[in-house]
Amino acid sequence: MARLPHVTHEWATLREVIVGRPHYRLPAPFPPEREEVVPPSLWKRAKRFEGMTMKEAMPTAHARCQGQMDRVVRLLRARGVRVHRVPPFQRREEALLPGEPTESLLFFPRDPMLAAGSRLFELTPADPKRRRERSPLRRLLERVHPHALSGATAMPHPTPRHTREGAWAFLDGGDCLVAGNAVFVGLSPGGSNPAGAEWLSRALGPRWTVHAVPYAREFPHLDCALCLVRPGLGLYCPDVLPTGPPEPLSGWTWIEVDRKEALEGMATNGLHLDPETLLLPESAPGTAEALRMAGHRVETVLFDAVTAFGGGLRCWSQPLVRRG
Repeated sequence: MARLPHVTHEWATLREVIVGRPHYRLPAPFPPEREEVVPPSLWKRAKRFEGMTMKEAMPTAHARCQGQMDRVVRLLRARGVRVHRVPPFQRREEALLPGEPTESLLFFPRDPMLAAGSRLFELTPADPKRRRERSPLRRLLERVHPHALSGATAMPHPTPRHTREGAWAFLDGGDCLVAGNAVFVGLSPGGSNPAGAEWLSRALGPRWTVHAVPYAREFPHLDCALCLVRPGLGLYCPDVLPTGPPEPLSGWTWIEVDRKEALEGMATNGLHLDPETLLLPESAPGTAEALRMAGHRVETVLFDAVTAFGGGLRCWSQPLVRRG
């Protein structure tokens, strides 16, 4: 059996991938601080659905998400990609953080895990509820690639386990972009922190270089503002990276993406199919056209029901093998 994982570059040909499923469990109880930013009528309606899953509380939205995800899975399989869906939570896994609301998500398996080179890392996201997702991913790998999991390096969970602040190392996969023996790590006040970048640097070892890339707090992750399209070509949102793209990539050609298309259209959060082809959501038409003008092949899919949850095609996918 081939050694796994194997991810050399963001743009290398996708061979095997884990993808998300449309699971979201609403918190119970709803955090009181959210009432301050939600209209009273919506708050009253939302409270009726505390603790329910998206499928129970929002069946139409759930069906749309499922349909859009299924279409991309069919597209990938038609290209010969081996696709695994992250399994549903077991109840004990959703209870991982006593004292925290029972909120959980399985849309975006990118964040609790990182594959870099031939190494696999189980990460500790800054958002406590996202840490629960390591468990179903671990069960999946135990079934399909136990040898890959046996060699994985796991970040420690903070103590207490719901901690958001302090000296703990936090790192989200959406903040990590792999390019050869370099990883660009996004840092923001509410997300991955310098301690997380330092942890990754130590774990990877001296043959690797970790480059810190600070970005604006209101964006979910670095990959919502920066995309390494192919060698020498990238996308970035100037509003989020006011000092420009990372200095080590200063010789590249950069296509600027406006804030609205980056944040709402998930324009930089595409899924690389191979070095010449990027899959983007239909909600990023300006970026798709700019890439085509630059000589890059772009395919588009309807993915708006999924991006409404704050992530795009890259967030939804966790590559295990990229070659070529």
